[in-house]
Amino acid sequence: MTTPVSSHGTVLSYSTDGGTTFVVVAGVTECNRPERRVELRDTTLLSDNSRTRIPVLNDFGPVSFSGKIILGAGSDDMATSIAALIGFAEARLTQQFRVQLPDGTRDTFTGVVESFSPASAAVGSEITYSGSIQPTGPVVTSEAP
Repeated sequence: MTTPVSSHGTVLSYSTDGGTTFVVVAGVTECNRPERRVELRDTTLLSDNSRTRIPVLNDFGPVSFSGKIILGAGSDDMATSIAALIGFAEARLTQQFRVQLPDGTRDTFTGVVESFSPASAAVGSEITYSGSIQPTGPVVTSEAP
């Protein structure tokens, strides 16, 4: 019998020391791993009856994330996370990031915070944040032990 992997325990984190230690982004409720894409070059000739393509470069799509603003216990971690993400976005500098699944599988990459909305509010709803991190180079995947 197979058992699906629960998403509980998935962690988005960042490093400010080049990848030696990572700090967990507080309050994350949704996060994806970087999408793997292959850039294709069109090699079709006018004499061809169908399109032809060759793979050229690996390309990685953005990591989208969202979360809930948490006040009270743990709010220091929340304030640190929000301040760090705003700082990364405003500085426009690359940073080390990691997405880790509950089974221990990790994607570690250098990226830039492409967008970050630190607070979104609606009547009758919780205050949330959201953003996107674009990898700027290769993504290193470490499979679960």
